[in-house]
Amino acid sequence: MASPEKAELGLVEQSPDESVPLVEVVEVPEAPLTVVGVKPVSDGLPVPRDRTIDSHDARWTTDPKKHKFVKFTEMISLNVVFGHLGRLIALFPMAFVISALIMSCLSLGMFKMHLRDRVRDGYTPTTSPSRYETDVLRKFFNLNSDPVITVAVFLPKDNGSMHRPEFLVEALRIHKHIKEHVNVTTKANATFTFNHFCGDFCDSAFFFEWLASEFEKPLIGENISMTLNYPISKMHGFDMHLERNFFGVRTVESIAAGNDTIDKVWAAQMQSNPNVRAVEKASNIRWIDLVQIMYNGQTMPGFDEESLAEWEMALYRYVRNEFKSDLIELQVLGSEIVDYEMNKDSQLMGPFITLGFVTMIAFAMITSLMSSFYYDAFSRWSVIIGPIAAIGSLLAVFVTFGIYGIAGMRINSVMLIMPFLTLGIGVNDSFIMAHCFMRHVRHTPSKSAIMEMVFSEIGPSITITTLTNVVTFIIGAMVPTAEIQLFCFAAAIALGYSYIFTLIVTGPLLVFLYNKIKASIDAPTEGKERCAKSLRIQFENIATKFVHAYSRLFCSWAFHVLNTVVYLTMLGFAIYGVINITARLDTEKILPRNSLIRRPHEIIAHQVWSEYYPLTVFMTKPFDLANERQFENFESLMRDLYAMDSCKGKNYTTSWIDDYKKYFNDNQNEYDFDFYSDDGISKDLGPLPKTGYDLRYFKNFLNNYAYKHYKSIIRYHKTSDDWRSIVIDQSMFNVVYEGLYTWQDRIDIMVRWRSIANRYPDLGIVMYEANAMFVDQMLSLKAVSIQSGLYTLACMFVVCVIFIQHPLGIASAVLSIGSIAINVIGFLYFWKLDLDPASLGAILMSVGLSVDFTAHPIYAYLHKSRSTYQNGRMVTIPLTSERERVENCINSVLYPMFQGGFSTALCVMPLLCIPDYIPLVFFKTVVLVVIFGLYHGLVVLPGFLILFTKPAENLHAAIKARFSTPENATNAIKDSEDRTPMVNATLKNLEASVL
Repeated sequence: MASPEKAELGLVEQSPDESVPLVEVVEVPEAPLTVVGVKPVSDGLPVPRDRTIDSHDARWTTDPKKHKFVKFTEMISLNVVFGHLGRLIALFPMAFVISALIMSCLSLGMFKMHLRDRVRDGYTPTTSPSRYETDVLRKFFNLNSDPVITVAVFLPKDNGSMHRPEFLVEALRIHKHIKEHVNVTTKANATFTFNHFCGDFCDSAFFFEWLASEFEKPLIGENISMTLNYPISKMHGFDMHLERNFFGVRTVESIAAGNDTIDKVWAAQMQSNPNVRAVEKASNIRWIDLVQIMYNGQTMPGFDEESLAEWEMALYRYVRNEFKSDLIELQVLGSEIVDYEMNKDSQLMGPFITLGFVTMIAFAMITSLMSSFYYDAFSRWSVIIGPIAAIGSLLAVFVTFGIYGIAGMRINSVMLIMPFLTLGIGVNDSFIMAHCFMRHVRHTPSKSAIMEMVFSEIGPSITITTLTNVVTFIIGAMVPTAEIQLFCFAAAIALGYSYIFTLIVTGPLLVFLYNKIKASIDAPTEGKERCAKSLRIQFENIATKFVHAYSRLFCSWAFHVLNTVVYLTMLGFAIYGVINITARLDTEKILPRNSLIRRPHEIIAHQVWSEYYPLTVFMTKPFDLANERQFENFESLMRDLYAMDSCKGKNYTTSWIDDYKKYFNDNQNEYDFDFYSDDGISKDLGPLPKTGYDLRYFKNFLNNYAYKHYKSIIRYHKTSDDWRSIVIDQSMFNVVYEGLYTWQDRIDIMVRWRSIANRYPDLGIVMYEANAMFVDQMLSLKAVSIQSGLYTLACMFVVCVIFIQHPLGIASAVLSIGSIAINVIGFLYFWKLDLDPASLGAILMSVGLSVDFTAHPIYAYLHKSRSTYQNGRMVTIPLTSERERVENCINSVLYPMFQGGFSTALCVMPLLCIPDYIPLVFFKTVVLVVIFGLYHGLVVLPGFLILFTKPAENLHAAIKARFSTPENATNAIKDSEDRTPMVNATLKNLEASVL
């Protein structure tokens, strides 16, 4: 059978048997370059004979090596290669099915799938500042992994105040139970409680424990012996920062100032409680909404990061299943708990994915029957073509999850949208194959003939789309974002297998159906034939008129003007949306609506962080108090931090330098008496430096009861017992902020903190805040989205250059994908969506889906001829005008593109039944991709291609002429203008062979 290259020569073939094709000699119109005819050669390939050539071509035909090279390039062209593959599949379909079944055995690894997210840091680039800041923290505290922080919130069940002694004591009891009895058993069969792995953070709840123990005294008949004021109380001269654990506090001062009020009913009820009255005599506290305690864990030998995560989940299970209290409501939240809840919610998508797949199959069955009826190939066997088209993509999804399970790689929530991507792209390719099969099944004489025609026609275009997507997602897997890497790598594997299964599963199954469909076509009943024929002819006439009107419209200048106006208007709105869409993490939207963690998250985000938002500042370079420049820079740093509107001020700052300066000044008193030394005698330690401070009292400072806790946050060394040899290597301090109600507030302040840190390189300032990774996620989302889009465009450009080799096709493909991506992102803004991890995953999916809507129509339009069977003979019909090429494009891809687009939309339609944010994001994105993909593929691209066909082909001829001799260059350009379309196509084919 003739390949598309031979088809452009105007050949007519007939293949009554499968081995030796017959070639009918066809007269070609006269031209300066003539082709008299062709003859069959031993390898079955027809070659030209009696051809007029010039001296440049003679070098190629007389040189045996170059002649063989020309023949080789003809043989390895994509159309020929896929034609041979189609014939091979037709001859040995069962062998390909068996090979597919063997590959499908990899799907057994699904039983080892491990579903787990890393919400906290999985979407944060490894190159982001927060990664470095976390590494500084780990190095400072000598941690083997990131710190694991689990937050517990204690609230009164009766919605009253937590400052009632019985409530605080109950919270203290629960807290001690968590520390001492909630445990986890490691793989080495060792049992650990929080007290075993708390490390440097064992006393993080000291202020709460102290106040609760003081408030317990009225319950046991004792009097409170000290003043317990909020926010800072004094105990033996030591500041007790109560604001770190108690929130929603109303004091005597705030009530008197009119800033706070207490409900009269509650006030009267509490005044009737003698324990409350006893407490209020010793404290200015009149109300506490809640108590927060953070459980910071550290890894240690025999207790790794996985064990920390298991302890957090053990605490979560205790709270949900075992915890009982008549007074206290306990809520817990941590990164592992969030990951668990997100995964649990994602698994709810499984039944809806199945429902979507069943809906898509039903749609495919109906549309396949319509296609078979239209092409006069109706058979009861046609109904299973739809399911056949989806089998390959479904197997690809199973195999991908199986590979991840076998490799021990985790599967995250974003990967659960990969089936939609694979089904959308893979099914589209299968629909195009099935559509081509139905168009030719009635007229082709054999299985080999139809499979060769189908594969040579659709093989190159689905190869281009698959290569583009696979390479794009492989490059996407190289981005420094862990969760996106997992998704992109899975998508690349799935799309690659989907392509393979489309060829070796869908193709052979169509071969098995060929004889059955053929038999049904050749032997219909009389009554059914007359009725069906009449209806089919009416249907065909309507469709033919539509195609003719469609192509005429697209060739008119009025359409080009209207199309340009509409497109530019739409693009303008899209660009506006892209510019204004914000990278914002609204965790309340992302969290499942019915999830148990929504309440603790709302409490922490809206109340705790609005009152207390601590910043940890590390000084990573040696600091010398006697160094005038460093001392002044430190003072300037503190002024910058305090100058920010949301800073709570110096009183809430925990800084060893400030406390040491106070201690230093106390020792430099007029009585020259050291209150903190062992013997009280102040020794002559030399003159003071210009800064007024040095480390002469540093040793005593760290040994003092009030300041000894600073030992854990100061890293120093000394070479001798002399205080002058002490060097402060690293240290840290905390500054507290408030009023940060939204993520945008937290992003803005993190950016300002980092900007301040960059001003003091000699101090090595590093700003650490627990939410910094979420902040960097938001800051990087736009960059990652743009990067992914550019990767796709670059891959599409390279693939098109290699396989299409036509400037019009290359430009159309690249620009259309970019346009679809811009429109999808832009109109997501108008659909009230932001850039967040969920929408980023959806955008990555949309870029992959958009390739199919552009590559297929472009490749179909660039064909200058079409092949069909008439009376058992393959006839190649030249396409001599843009209108004919548009008609061929519409006939080839219009119906399967609608099939693919609507089937993908139907597949995600059941997600509307899930009232959560993430499924809604993917539904909206898929709908936009389908709308803009079909609009570009069926309206924008045909208009663009028609408008620029002649200039692009002249450019193409000029480019080819640059690689020829000057004489041939002139002739090539002249011939491209003067020769008839038929001979011009023949010349271009021969020129391509020579080049």
